[in-house]
Amino acid sequence: MALLALAALGAAIVARAAIPQQIGYQGSLVDSANQPVNASITMTFKLYNVASGGSALYTESQSVAVTAGQFNAAIGAITPLTLPFDVPYYIGVTVGGDAEMTPRQALAAAPYALRTAAADSVAAAAALPAVQITGTIGTTQIANAAVTAAKLSANYAGSASAGGPATTAVALAANGTNCPPGQLAAGVDAQGNAEGCSTPPAGTVTSVTAGTGLTGGTITATGTIAADATYLQRRVAASCAPGSYIRAIAADGTVTCGTDANSGGTVTSITAGGGLTGGTITGSGTIAVDAASPLLTTNFYKLGGNAFVADPAVLGTTNNSGLNLIVNGTPALQVQPATSTDPGTPSAPNLIGGSVANAVLSGVFGATIGGGGQIGTAVGLLDCGLTCGNNVLDAFGTIGGGAGNLVGDGLGTVRNRHFGTVGGGFGNAAKAEFATVGGGSSNLVSGASSVIAGGGRTGSPDQTASSAVGPSTPLATPTQL
Repeated sequence: MALLALAALGAAIVARAAIPQQIGYQGSLVDSANQPVNASITMTFKLYNVASGGSALYTESQSVAVTAGQFNAAIGAITPLTLPFDVPYYIGVTVGGDAEMTPRQALAAAPYALRTAAADSVAAAAALPAVQITGTIGTTQIANAAVTAAKLSANYAGSASAGGPATTAVALAANGTNCPPGQLAAGVDAQGNAEGCSTPPAGTVTSVTAGTGLTGGTITATGTIAADATYLQRRVAASCAPGSYIRAIAADGTVTCGTDANSGGTVTSITAGGGLTGGTITGSGTIAVDAASPLLTTNFYKLGGNAFVADPAVLGTTNNSGLNLIVNGTPALQVQPATSTDPGTPSAPNLIGGSVANAVLSGVFGATIGGGGQIGTAVGLLDCGLTCGNNVLDAFGTIGGGAGNLVGDGLGTVRNRHFGTVGGGFGNAAKAEFATVGGGSSNLVSGASSVIAGGGRTGSPDQTASSAVGPSTPLATPTQL
């Protein structure tokens, strides 16, 4: 958007400290088609002490709402104005990404601000005529120690002639209202009347005890209370030479210095070590990873494969921790260490593929789940009962895949229903040692060394299959596993 015109309608700064130090700036803004702008526009305001060129003495950017082409900005609302405004200033305005508009506009004073020029000519010790002072000056308006005996005696010294300072002083004392006996005045008004009369706190100090960090005991008449040098740490009264450091600070503020053998030094060169390229750098340069370095290709796995010297290459853990391969943030293959305490247990790990719903009972070893399984209790229209994951409950059990399949019974030791196998399918169970179900649906083998090849049907209770070949009587539902 091209912005063509910016007309300043007024600019003034308020000087009193109690009022925000801001310059009001109003204007009119139209686009390249000479149409009034309706939007919030970023404007940058700069103040200079020259009409053109030079450097900005003040800069502020703010978002200004423009309605029907009219806007009103308060310069100083974001970045405080700290300029003394004792010389002519010029304002430069930049709208959006456009260049600063020209010519710069000279700041003009508000009409009554012209009177402030008279204040610049008042000397520090000048006196104001009494006719210009009205009202009462309270104690909160007088700085501490500003009114001294010397100043009072200087103002009221001299003859007691009519109208003179001495006469005025006598009149105030004679005609003013004093505080009652025993009270003190907080101030005196222009008519000589005491203000803020109050009774000072009464009481007599009978003893002073030295508290924490002080010495001197309890004083009931006269005595001295001093700082306890064994309790207080005096300010540090010394320093250490360059290249050394402060090792300790004594109670009296003295220090003990130490020498830093590693302080200082200048790097003169950097050499690229193993796995890096870039050579020796003595001025400036770049060091990068060397993808072809034997240190990397023979010791670390990288995308695209490696040419390892060792055969076979090893990837895994060196302690009793498992190893997971992750796909899309989810474990797809888990290798678990053997954790059984059964005497004579071999160190065969468990291998679990497929869904994270697949599992091996704690303490079982040598188990294999090839894949399959699903989170939840149903696969499509098929009800899995408790879980659709494949589960091995006894040692050396094997499930090839499918969902909701079970090997072992998880009762007794991990060996009493070992070496069971389910090839796949849905809701099959091999709950005896050396039992096998080839596949199908809802088949149960509960006799040792028995086999069901596959198939399966519904409608009658399960029965034990003993060395059978072919379908057995299936379970009513997989939940009976």
